[in-house]
Amino acid sequence: MRLSLCLTLVALPVAGLADCPAEGQMPSRILYADGKVEEAPLVSNDVFEVTSTDVDGTVTVYSAKYGIYFENLISGETAMMWSWTEPERVPASELPVGEDRVFMAVITAVDGGMTLDVRYTYTSRGPETLAVGDCEVPVIRLEERQDFLDGSGSIVSQLWIDPERMLILKTERDKLDAAQAVVGHKASLATGFEL
Repeated sequence: MRLSLCLTLVALPVAGLADCPAEGQMPSRILYADGKVEEAPLVSNDVFEVTSTDVDGTVTVYSAKYGIYFENLISGETAMMWSWTEPERVPASELPVGEDRVFMAVITAVDGGMTLDVRYTYTSRGPETLAVGDCEVPVIRLEERQDFLDGSGSIVSQLWIDPERMLILKTERDKLDAAQAVVGHKASLATGFEL
């Protein structure tokens, strides 16, 4: 009788177990502390694509080579495209730890109303482990600096990216004015996955 009872208990689902993606498995949804939800993430030809919905209902669709170099973004009535020049972009896992790598891009509004020349500087701080709910996810922490070459300011970010799935699971971002004073801060943290 005891053996039967033990087997029954083992077979029952245990509440609170995390939905942690297996190696190579992409979650269907990523939930964030601020209420944002990313749905149906996809990687194809080294380009990450996802649709996210903010807590206020704003839907954003974007794609980024290796998950970090934006290609396209549509959010509300805003639509932008990135054109990258040399050097060739590399995945986060190939950025040398502690060395700055500079990439140039032109951001263009699809309606033709804006064009910005931007210098992106990436510095890898190496591998870490990030807790996403009850899951331990291997990530690479990157420093990303966007300098707008028109002199209007910069954006300085810390990014924690799962290089296998190209998911940015944590972000700390400061917006700087032309004098390099912080004029805005935004943070994002993934809190769970749905498989």
